[in-house]
Amino acid sequence: MLTTCPECRTTFRLSREQLDARRGQVRCGRCRAVFDAGASLVPDPTETAPPPRYQAAVRGDAAAISRWAAARPCPVPGTFTLFGRSHDTRQPIKVGDTILMAELPSRPAGRTARGNGRRRGTLDLLLAVVLALVLVAQAVYFLRGQLASWLPALRPALAAACHPLGCTVPLLGDVRAVRIEASALETDPVAAGKATLRVAFSNRSGQLQPWPHLVLKLTDVRGGVLAQRAFAPVDYLGKAGAVQAGIAPESEHEFSLALDLGGLKAAGYAVTAAYP
Repeated sequence: MLTTCPECRTTFRLSREQLDARRGQVRCGRCRAVFDAGASLVPDPTETAPPPRYQAAVRGDAAAISRWAAARPCPVPGTFTLFGRSHDTRQPIKVGDTILMAELPSRPAGRTARGNGRRRGTLDLLLAVVLALVLVAQAVYFLRGQLASWLPALRPALAAACHPLGCTVPLLGDVRAVRIEASALETDPVAAGKATLRVAFSNRSGQLQPWPHLVLKLTDVRGGVLAQRAFAPVDYLGKAGAVQAGIAPESEHEFSLALDLGGLKAAGYAVTAAYP
């Protein structure tokens, strides 16, 4: 029997024992490619002897042997088709010298492909999870102030996570929640130009807020602005640590500030809260 390597197109002669030894899997002795010999298996046109079972059936019957020989004549000059191509029987077929037995796979190729696909799918899933965690970490970093404002219980954890990074969790201020409850501008009758500003304000929100700036505006009798100044939280608190702590939710506070009005003759004033 003859078979042809699909890679280098070399034709080999092999026996039934060789074909059955590795379930038809053989290795080309020229290009070393492994292929299924049975897929391109054809009879060897040079073999003219009748098959063994036919010989057993017609043993001793010369007439039957003659009929078989007439039905299957020996090759004569002409052509026959081999592997989809026509060959001239007057030209010998080039048959390779070496056909090797291929190693049987330890498991089906399809199972290996499925295993590789599962591993690739697992790696893709792990990569997607890592990327998702990185995106979440970035979102938490840039929105840490908003998260602490929405969920005050997260502030300690966010502050602890920020400490190694050298960052802080900022307080978000809502000026609409800061209400000026009362204020008074008291002048000193003894010392001209000296005055004391007393302000009481509250945080009406249920969230921790930063201390606001207190803006004092002095006006004349016509309502025109004579002077304006914004007092930072450290000006009326006096402690930087208290500034960082922020205003507790639903709390009220009162402060006083000593002022030097100079020669300004203010007829009125107004105090407002603001965030820079």
